[in-house]
Amino acid sequence: VLTYLSDGHVAPEAVERLRDRVAPVLNFFCNNVHQFHLVRRIAPRFTACLVPEREALPRYRAAGARPIFFPMAANPEIYRPLDVPQRYDATFAGQRYADRAAALLALRQAGVDARAFGIGWPPATADTGAAPAEGPLAGAGRALAATLRGRNPLIAARDRMAWRALCAHHPGSIHGPVPDDEYVALFSRSRISLGFLVLGDTHRTWRPLRQVRLREFEGPMAGAFYMTGWLEELAEHYEIGREIVCYRSHAELVDLCRHYLAHPEERERIRHAGHERALSSHTWRHRFERLFDTLSSEGVLRAR
Repeated sequence: VLTYLSDGHVAPEAVERLRDRVAPVLNFFCNNVHQFHLVRRIAPRFTACLVPEREALPRYRAAGARPIFFPMAANPEIYRPLDVPQRYDATFAGQRYADRAAALLALRQAGVDARAFGIGWPPATADTGAAPAEGPLAGAGRALAATLRGRNPLIAARDRMAWRALCAHHPGSIHGPVPDDEYVALFSRSRISLGFLVLGDTHRTWRPLRQVRLREFEGPMAGAFYMTGWLEELAEHYEIGREIVCYRSHAELVDLCRHYLAHPEERERIRHAGHERALSSHTWRHRFERLFDTLSSEGVLRAR
């Protein structure tokens, strides 16, 4: 039995009864890097827990659970290259939060035709980030509260300024969500497909949290030239610089985009290599075949 449950969905005793009377029960849960508390109570009751972030494996073990590293993947029947003209220099499809608006602004100011699609981007419906009218004491109180939560209010102010500048000077670069088929097509319509790894507003802390996401597999599977933030775990999945490209700062993001836009042959080699790697290593079939092999070797599953 494969489930996707958190503590609020099921009683721990129900998991045990299902596990003991019916079949092994495996629970998949993502966002463990910053939301493991949502499954800590029930995790030990499952036969095993499928964990897509390597950093989170020790947390499961400490809670008494049996974690199995189970990275994200993509379906090549859905995520595939399309024969459409390239229309944009760089695109990102996903929600607006963290430092994504600041990154897009940096690219636009550098002359890169970067576009964002998703919830929170259209200026006609999104909050432009302007602070509400308040007195100096209220503003100071808000900044103090953020500081006590471990957030840097200066970075928050910088985020709001970047968003206002993006709306004011580059409104044509921000768009609403797109249908699923257009989301897939964006990977082929773009010379560069962008990824962002920061979780929530943790870029405002001393230790920003990052994790590998679905997009890291969907993009290359769809034939994109894929550029995302740096995370050591990505080197387990791709050869960085040959199959995908990673950046460590907005300045490096701008420099890399400029370089690869000016060198289409190099960009094409990386795009092709990333697609081949995704097809050969990162389909959901690969993930489940390895999982079933592991469970069979441990005697959890019986061959039929």
